[in-house]
Amino acid sequence: MKINYFSTINKSTSSKNNMLAAAAAAGITLSLGTPLGGVLFSIESTASIYIVSNIWKSFFCSVVCIFISKLMVSSKTILLAEISGSKPIAFSAEVILFIIQGFLGGLIGSLISTFVAKGVYIRRKSKISFLNNRFRYAIIVATITSIITFIIMPLRNTDKGLMNFLFSYDSTNIKELTHPNEGLNLFVIFSFKLIISILCLTVNMPAGIFGPIFAIGALFGRLYGHCLHVLFGLNEEAIYSMIGAACVFSGATHSVSSALIIFEMTGQTTYLAPLLLATLIANLTAQALSMNLFDVLLVIKNLPHLPSIKSQALYNLSASDIMAKVNFYADLEQIGMMNCLSIFFKLPKKYNFSIPIIDKNGTIRYTVNAKNLFKYVSLAFEKVKLSYNIKNQSNFIEYFCFIRKKFFKVKRSFFQQIIYKFRKLYITLRDKEKLKLNKNFEEESNLRLLTIFKESKNLY
Repeated sequence: MKINYFSTINKSTSSKNNMLAAAAAAGITLSLGTPLGGVLFSIESTASIYIVSNIWKSFFCSVVCIFISKLMVSSKTILLAEISGSKPIAFSAEVILFIIQGFLGGLIGSLISTFVAKGVYIRRKSKISFLNNRFRYAIIVATITSIITFIIMPLRNTDKGLMNFLFSYDSTNIKELTHPNEGLNLFVIFSFKLIISILCLTVNMPAGIFGPIFAIGALFGRLYGHCLHVLFGLNEEAIYSMIGAACVFSGATHSVSSALIIFEMTGQTTYLAPLLLATLIANLTAQALSMNLFDVLLVIKNLPHLPSIKSQALYNLSASDIMAKVNFYADLEQIGMMNCLSIFFKLPKKYNFSIPIIDKNGTIRYTVNAKNLFKYVSLAFEKVKLSYNIKNQSNFIEYFCFIRKKFFKVKRSFFQQIIYKFRKLYITLRDKEKLKLNKNFEEESNLRLLTIFKESKNLY
């Protein structure tokens, strides 16, 4: 849309949003081979900006994608899974098992979103600078993933190939994949697939979401079906694999379009009722436990995010009801070095937001980042420091050191950090006796002050 030919679309916000929604539908259609599910998912994921008149355009885009993919030589690799030998199921007392599977699938989907957020948070707060670089971290994750994939043979298959095995009704295929102990091997494959997928999603690079999550759900469903086969003698393990894929995807993304996607992939109308039921249960479970994966990624990247309002009472509140009063703001007519320094002393530790600058009417005119404000104050002090006496200059330098230590830590590389720690250890060992003497002196001084305080208290 940055090309001059499409500049009219890029200038219009509504046309640009329509184009993005159609592109989302096209992407799902090509990756999963489901045009109806792709359009429904694009509506769910862009619900706050979606225009209803754009539905037919998204359908047209998805249909064109399907036709072009069929004309290509490699069209057989477009679909994520090719279902064959599917059998209809009856909607009977087995519904309780589908409800339980929906709950477990929603729980796994919410765990994926939660662990992705926790992983990124831990990596950002880590004191190991080697992990803070996204390229180094990507190399580490790629190495771990390669080692696990090399050791566990079934994980060498692509997501499409893995799902073809799991969705198959031919038991010989899955037995070859999980020989000799089917239950234990399914659990191991599911666990490591979950771990490496979460690790890949914490990398600050595009890693893919739909294929891995559907594969995790299919592994969970097949494991769930195998447990039911062992306990109750049920043989329709492939059905539970399909429903598990829909439930985990719904739990991770908080969407119900996964049921329609699986329905399109299987082509069995009798699957629709248990699919929808389990997907809705998974969706409700995940919404009660965590945010969806896309909202987590928005929060991680500090992009605009519109959270859902769950309580009906919140609709009656205004902005002033939920706003908090802050003391760290600057007056436009009284911006000086001392005023800016006083703002830093009022700021909470590790403050990452902007500082508002208001006029005499209390209206926000500008905002400034705390780091930029500190640079401005430092430069201003360097220009006028000669006008202060030596005592005031030393006081200002002490203030600057305190603020820098409180808000802006010095970032060292991995090797610089190792050198710094060894140097610190060397100085500590060298001055061990000196530190011991200082400690004894401090203890004696504290005892002397305590004695003086008691004597003055008795005199009073």
